[in-house]
Amino acid sequence: MVQPLKRSLNAFVASTQEYVSGDIRMTLHGGAPVVTVVRSETSLYDFGLATYDELDTFDAEPGQGLHPPSRPVQQDRLGSYQRLGT
Repeated sequence: MVQPLKRSLNAFVASTQEYVSGDIRMTLHGGAPVVTVVRSETSLYDFGLATYDELDTFDAEPGQGLHPPSRPVQQDRLGSYQRLGT
């Protein structure tokens, strides 16, 4: 007998896969699976926007004015960040 929570989870996962299509190729490296090729007719991935070489189509100029914060930032033991001097 399938429990109600499991039935709901199965329905949720099935709904997330409604528009998923394509093929992947995987290899094992040290026993861990690694995706090496992804192909899909409906992929949202655009190689030209995701690379930073002579073949890219991404215009990085709008980001030229972005700079790191003026005051140093420190990470605590729990992974939270805080500005020093505040």
